[in-house]
Amino acid sequence: MEIIIRKSKPTGKTRSSVNERMQGDWGATTLTPEQNDKCKYLERQIKEKTGADKSMIKQTHIAEVK
Repeated sequence: MEIIIRKSKPTGKTRSSVNERMQGDWGATTLTPEQNDKCKYLERQIKEKTGADKSMIKQTHIAEVK
């Protein structure tokens, strides 16, 4: 017997996408809207410099953005 378990949605490649998914599904987030904007900014910067699609940015790095 084989059991196939399918995920409803992908978990996300970036911290901001995971945060938005948590907000939509559970109504809870780990970031404030301002921190989420800063996180998206850092993700864009990382993508431009390295070309990385996946990035999980730490809270301390988000706090350093002005």
